[in-house]
This record gives sequence, structure tokens and C-alpha cells, in this order.
Amino acid sequence: MANVKINSLPSNKHQMVESITETKQLVPKDSGKYFMFDQGAYTITLPKLSENIAGWNCTIVKRTPNSDGDATLTTYSGDGAKTFYIEVEGNDASVATPVTNILFKDTISYSGGVGSMWVKIWTDGSNWYTLLLAKAASAFTAS
Repeated sequence: MANVKINSLPSNKHQMVESITETKQLVPKDSGKYFMFDQGAYTITLPKLSENIAGWNCTIVKRTPNSDGDATLTTYSGDGAKTFYIEVEGNDASVATPVTNILFKDTISYSGGVGSMWVKIWTDGSNWYTLLLAKAASAFTAS
């Protein structure tokens, strides 16, 4: 069977980097963006899953370690546990069952933490696929 194009999203009008400083609902036009944030107790919500956003992707980078509160990446209300992830921390790797929330933990202690946590996210329109990268073990918690 030949490869089939599922969907094509625009390139967010060249707005490639955005700083997240408070709770944020991501939308289809955010596809392809890089988001930077300093830790805070707020929620980043993924767009509602649908075939129309197949191919949607973004990268989220935590700039600073050990600040106030756990930031949470969550699925759209009603989508439920639709996030599959692989977590790579130091020398560890784990694959989990689908989850609804991923917490960027603020209690991780390590030096040289600038850009120390990265999350790459993409979807086929039915599920989210997430790669979690961290400089220290136990940097993320999923539920």
C-alpha cells in the first residue's frame, strides 16, 4: 500500500517561537511552533483531537530549573487519556500507557538546567505522541 497524505497544516505564519507565561490553550494554528517557558503552576492544553489536525506538532522547552509549581501539559477537555509517551531521562527510558496529564516537576535538583526539559508532541488526529527529554531522572510525572 502506498503512503497516503493524511493532512496538511499551515506553518503558523512564521511565528516560530512563543513564550508561555500563564495557562494556555494551544490551537491548530500553533502547529510547528516552539514554546519556551519558565516553570510555573499553570496548564498547557493541547488542541481538541480530530482528523483535521493530523500532523499537528510542537516542541515545548523549559528554560529554567527549580521554580514555583508544576506546569501541566494536558489533553483537551473530553479527549481523556489519549497521550502516549516515551520518557528519556539520563540513561533511563520508559514507555507508558496513554495518559491525560504530564507534569513538568519543579522539584528536580540539578545544575546547568537551562533548556533542561524538552517535550516534542505530534498527533495523527486520534492520539497524541510525546517524547519527553530531561537532564535529570524523574523530571516528569504522568497521570
